Amino acid sequence: DSERVVDNTGPTNDEEYVPETAEDINTFTFNEADGRIDPILVMAPEDPLSQPFVMIDVLTEGYMQSQRRIAYAKCALTEFPFYDHGNPSKPRFIALNSMPDLALQRNPPSILITLEKNNSDDIIRHKRKSVKPLAYIVRAYCFLGRAISYEGMSTAGEADDYGLRVSCAGMSRSTNSKKGPRPMWMQTLDLKVMLCSDSPKEAPSIEPITVTLF
Repeated sequence: DSERVVDNTGPTNDEEYVPETAEDINTFTFNEADGRIDPILVMAPEDPLSQPFVMIDVLTEGYMQSQRRIAYAKCALTEFPFYDHGNPSKPRFIALNSMPDLALQRNPPSILITLEKNNSDDIIRHKRKSVKPLAYIVRAYCFLGRAISYEGMSTAGEADDYGLRVSCAGMSRSTNSKKGPRPMWMQTLDLKVMLCSDSPKEAPSIEPITVTLF
């Protein structure tokens, strides 16, 4: 879950403090002028099961101005709201899948985007909803693990140590390592992150949260 930062309280006496780690993630923010595309006109049936998917691709351009797709997402048309004039939708983060040749080289990217649909094209586009970065805490309650299995896992001898790493919005924190096969961490990890919202009283556009067992 997430909540606004109200103070900087430290760990309790029975918890060992684990520092945050800033991950090497490139980020940028769209404004009112940049990152906006023209409307896309499509013919789609009313039956959701027969509607085409919305493909979202992230491309990079090399020195020779050749484009390369590095990530993608396939979304159903029903995932996006209808256009409501004067009431723009809040942008949301969509987690992308890395291309197979890049899956092991980088963390899967995500994009902050607003997509709306309408039954006609004779509308006047409104401005995007104004959002700004605000400080939040993403809190992960890490209890225990069980039925841990992976390729090459050794079942002979003493069980390995395991830990959890939680990442969000370019920050990550990890639990202490505990002995398997049923590691019991019983730790709370607080990540101080910057998330976008149109108001401190409204829920933010949460970025994808990644939980990794190591």
